[in-house]
Order: sequence, then C-alpha cells, then structure tokens
Amino acid sequence: MLKGILSKIKRSKLNVNKITLGENMDIGKNGILQKTFGLRINDDSIAPFSKVGESYPAKGSYTFSTSEDNQDHITLEFHCSSENFASKDSFVGAVRISGYRLEAAKEPMIRIHYEISSNKIIVWATNEKVNGHVSLAIIDNYKLKSDENTETESVSVFDKEGNRHNIRKDEYRSNILPGIFERSWDDPQKLYNVIISAINDGFNAEVIDPAKRLFEIDKNHERSSTILGISLLKNEYYNEAQKHYENYMLKNGKSGVILTNLAKAYSFQGNETRAKEVLWEAIELYPNLDNAVQWLAAIARDSGGEEDYLQTLELVSRIDGSWYADLWLARNDLEKNNKCEAIVRYKKILALASDSTDALYMISGDLGKHGALEEIINLIYPVYCLEKHGTDPAMNVLQALLELGYSDQGKSLLSKLKKLDRPDLVEHIHYYDDAFTKCV
Repeated sequence: MLKGILSKIKRSKLNVNKITLGENMDIGKNGILQKTFGLRINDDSIAPFSKVGESYPAKGSYTFSTSEDNQDHITLEFHCSSENFASKDSFVGAVRISGYRLEAAKEPMIRIHYEISSNKIIVWATNEKVNGHVSLAIIDNYKLKSDENTETESVSVFDKEGNRHNIRKDEYRSNILPGIFERSWDDPQKLYNVIISAINDGFNAEVIDPAKRLFEIDKNHERSSTILGISLLKNEYYNEAQKHYENYMLKNGKSGVILTNLAKAYSFQGNETRAKEVLWEAIELYPNLDNAVQWLAAIARDSGGEEDYLQTLELVSRIDGSWYADLWLARNDLEKNNKCEAIVRYKKILALASDSTDALYMISGDLGKHGALEEIINLIYPVYCLEKHGTDPAMNVLQALLELGYSDQGKSLLSKLKKLDRPDLVEHIHYYDDAFTKCV
C-alpha cells in the first residue's frame, strides 16, 4: 500500500535507467490523450498521472513513499484506459522500486517520472532524499490486484457507504440500465444525466431512443439537440447527425456547441476542410468552447507541429472575451519554466472566468504539478467556493494546503466536503482527514 504526493516537477538530471511499459499503444491522437494513464489504487480505480483530453505528448512525475515502517520496496501497478477503473485489459505493467535505505513510513521519497509519446510509455525513478541507490524493475508474471476473474468489462457503481461495486456490462445493459431510463423518462434533467452517463460507459446503441425522448420533452432545445446529434454520431449515423444539426440552426440560429458537433459530423464523413471552417465559426462565436479549442489546436499541431499549435492558441486568445486558450498557453509557459508569464495569463483568466470550475481545476492542477503551491493559495484559494465550483478543484486545493502545512484551512474545507455525503469522495476524505491530523 502506498500514498502519493501529487506534485509534478522538472525531470531529474540524474543518470537513471528508463523502462518502457508499453509500445504501439493507441494512447494519443491529434495532440490529445485518448486514454488515462496512472496507478491502480485500493478501490480499483485509476489515480491518473495524465488524463483523457489532456495534451499529448505528456510527461511529469509524482512522489511516493512506503505506508509502513521499514518496507524494503514499493510496488506500483500501472494502467492505461479510456475508463476510470483498472482491469486486466487496462494493465500495462508493474514495477518494483528498491535500493533505498529503510526508514519510517513516508520517509523514503521516491519520485516516478514518466513520458508518454510516440504511442509508448516510459518510466524511471529517482531518490529525492539520496538515501541509497534506487533501482526500478518490471515484475514478470505479476498477479493483478484487480479482479482476475472478470472476463468482461464492467460498470462501477457506489453504494451509500461509498463502497465501489463493479457490475458486468452485459448484466448492467440487460437488467439495470433499462430501469434507470424508465425511472427518468419524464424528467428531462434526470434523463439527460442518465444519457450522458450511459454514453461515458459505452452504451451507445442504448441511448438513441432515450435521446429522442429527451428531444421531445426538454425545454432546453440546445441541450437536447446536442445530445441527440451526439447519439447519432456515436452510432456512426454521420449524415443524419449533420442534417439534424443543420435543421436545428435553421430554426434556432447558430450555436457554438451545435457548430462544434456539426464539424464532427463533417469530419467523420471525410470533409476535413469544411469541418475546420465550421470549427472556426464556432470559436469565433464562443471562444471558450473547450472541445472546439482543443480540437482546432490539435489539428494545427498535427499539420504544423508545436509552433502552429501555439500560434493557433494565440489567435484564439485574442478573440474578445477569450480565456480558455490561455489555460493551455499557460501550461506551455509552466513546462518551459516561464512561471511569471503563466501567472499573467492566469490572472487574465480569473478576471474573466472565476466562476468556471474547469478553469480553477486546470489552473490548480497545473500549478501543483509544477510545484507552485503558494500560487494555488494566492490565486485559487481566495476565489474557490465549494457550492459554486464543485469538488474537482477542492482536491488540488487540499493537496496544496496539506503540503504547505495550512492545517486549519485544510480541515475547514474538509468539513464542508464531509457534509456533501458523497460516496465517491469517502476514500479521499479519509486520506486527507488522516493527513491533516498528522500535520498538526
């Protein structure tokens, strides 16, 4: 068992042995990660190093220690998946780290570095305390800690106590999902949520009829039209999706979200030129559409490399009211050790979008990964509100408070999280509760 301190820093200059975990993997495309890479943790979920939708190639590092005194090694089980849970299919390798001097729990600070590029994953280890010569080795014939008897993919659900249960997809599809749709059939908001969840779990064929029902009853026409078109795209009805979106705009006018999905319909049909034109049209209307901006930037990177990628983001950044592109430009600044430039961009973003959960989450995450913990406290902590921004930024803020020793502020935020009574947060809350208690 191990605990991670999620603070990413520059690559070590030490001479270390690098290990390739996987090659020829379908992990990145058009400058965007298609799968999440990280470690299996106790509930069989994947604690991510890099997430789906983040920029590709990716690199970084995380620090780990033993959880018990005088352990002579640390074992890490790596997974790569489009889902958020570990399985036999997502397993890419296990490594054993040894060679450090035995000490009390949390003392041997071992940093795992990783690079994801050219559709392969490379990892290596360094010893931050230099208390021995750390070594890293792949474990052959490793026995997975995740359920080896699961022969099919599964869907994860939580009970009221926060316990995670994996249900086989075929069983979920046949015996559970129909009832969930039925109970939500006359409630647009509930039906929308269930459709989104089903799409995320890969139940594409099952969402078409519910999406048509939502289109009939939802007063939020843009939302229901978007979801119906997405359900058509997921099932490869590309021409039908194109006509659906075009008909929507004839009746309701142009929409950035609708235009972005219309561009996808053109792209899936092989009309990349028209797709890019429509994508630009969407961004000029609404420059902070995350999918549109990331897609356009990925097209630029794919065709012209890193220089075109950054130039495209700069063009989007200059559109009146634009802030989303600056998130990615600031990330690039941090990766190039230009923290001052990144801070200037972050101040611009927060002046325009302090209400955005995505903005606070990405800013706090990127600052944390680059060790800029005080900046999280100075920029994010004063504007973060649990009721407004939700729980995602909270974890990054809590980690910064913990590492800087601000136990009172950390306990205050933690008490608010406890009141949410969220089963999926139980493990995180227990971890931070214990950590802040020991921090005093």
